[in-house]
Amino acid sequence: MPEQATAESVERRVVLDLDRCIECKSCMASCYYGHGRMAGVQFV
Repeated sequence: MPEQATAESVERRVVLDLDRCIECKSCMASCYYGHGRMAGVQFV
């Protein structure tokens, strides 16, 4: 077993102000890898 990870992890965050949310779903689009399979957003 390797003692440490071989690939570096990339950390990205999307910060949301829920008081200003208008449910445009752009936060889901900006976080494609985390939410790419959600039914609300389709990627062409």
